[in-house]
Amino acid sequence: MSRLASLSRRPVWIPAVSVGEVILARTLLESLQDFFSNAGDRTDRAPHVVLSSTTPAGRDAAAAIQSPLLEGVFHFPIDWAPIVRRLLGRVNPSLFIAIETEIWPGLLRQCAQRQVPAIIVNGRISHRSHGRYRRFRGMLREPLGAVRLACMQTADDAERARSIGIPADRIVVTGNMKFDAAPPRDGADGSGSALPALPIPDGARVLVAGSTSEGEEEIVLDAFDRLAPRRAEGTILILAPRHRERFDAVARLLERRRLRFVRRSSATIGAPYDVLLLDSIGELADVYSRGQAAFVGGSLVPRGGQNLIEPAARGVPVLFGPHTENFAAVAQALLEAGAGFRVSGADDLASTWSLLLADTDRRQRAGNAARALIEAHRGATARTIRHILPFIG
Repeated sequence: MSRLASLSRRPVWIPAVSVGEVILARTLLESLQDFFSNAGDRTDRAPHVVLSSTTPAGRDAAAAIQSPLLEGVFHFPIDWAPIVRRLLGRVNPSLFIAIETEIWPGLLRQCAQRQVPAIIVNGRISHRSHGRYRRFRGMLREPLGAVRLACMQTADDAERARSIGIPADRIVVTGNMKFDAAPPRDGADGSGSALPALPIPDGARVLVAGSTSEGEEEIVLDAFDRLAPRRAEGTILILAPRHRERFDAVARLLERRRLRFVRRSSATIGAPYDVLLLDSIGELADVYSRGQAAFVGGSLVPRGGQNLIEPAARGVPVLFGPHTENFAAVAQALLEAGAGFRVSGADDLASTWSLLLADTDRRQRAGNAARALIEAHRGATARTIRHILPFIG
C-alpha cells in the first residue's frame, strides 16, 4: 500500500480475486497501454491503475505484471464495510472496474455513496448465480446503482444483468476477453522455444489434466489406469491441481496409488515416471501445448468448469465433464466445431483419450478447429475499451 500515497492523481481501481482475474486485468492494461501509446495528443489521459487481489497466487501474478499504467498492487482480503471504507479513503479511485462475476456489494455500495462510477468488464452471470442475485435483488439495488456500464460476455449474461437490476441502457455485449487473454503461440504443437523446459521424455505422448478440483484427481487417475497399453507405449500424464494448497495432498494420493510420479518443483528429475505433478503457478497455459489432448477440470465435479479457452488456443483437443456453467457458451461452441469432447466419468474419459491418441488425423482436425474457433472470437478487449474510454481521464 505504500506506493499508493505517491499517486499524482486519482487511480482506476481493478480488484481481482485470483490468477484468472489478474490475467484479464493484465490483458486490459496491455490494451489500454497500446491505445494511449498510439493516441497522439491524448497520451496525458492514460490512467493510473491500482490492482488488488485476494489470494496469494493472485498477488504473485499481479506483482509480476509489467505495465507503465500500473501504479500499485495490494491485498484486498474481504468485502467488509470497515475495510472497504478505509481502502476507498486511501485509494480514492476515480473509477472502479470489476471483473467477471465479482459483484462486490460493500464496495459498490460505498462507490455509490461516494459517487465513484463502477464498470463491470467481461461480465458473466451463471444460471446458479442469477437465482441467488434475484433473491437478493432488493439488497442489491443500491450497490448496482453505482454500475454505470456493464460489458457482458453474451446476450444471456446481458439479460440476467438486466433482470437483477442493472438498467438496460447501461448494458452492452462485448464478448469474452479470455479469448484475447490466451495469445496465439508459434509452435503450438509443443515445439515452440517459449515453452517451459519440462522434463518430458523424448517421444512421449502427453495427456494434460489441468485445473483439477478435489475429488476429480481420483477420476482422472482411474481413467489413466485404464490406458495401460498406451502407457506401455510411452504415454504420460501431466496433472495440474487448480489450487497450490492441494499440491501436497495430490502428491500423497499419487503415492497411495503407487504411481511413478515426479513433482515439477523437484530440482533434478532423472527417474522414469508416469505422472508429472505440475506443482507450479503460471505454467499451465503453455503446458497445454505439450499435450496430445487436454482435460479441463472443475467439470467432472459441480464447480462450473475452468478455462476451456487456454488449451483450445494452443490447438489441443479439449475434454471436459458435464459441469461447464462457467464456460457454457465456449463449451457448446467447442462441441459444435468438433474441437471439444464432453465426458461423463473415468470410462468415458479413458475411451476418448484412447481414441484421440490412436487417431492422429482426428486429433489434428480437432486441434485445428479449436485454434480456429478461438481466433474467430478475439476482439472483446478492444470492444470493451471503446466503451470504457469515456469514463477514463
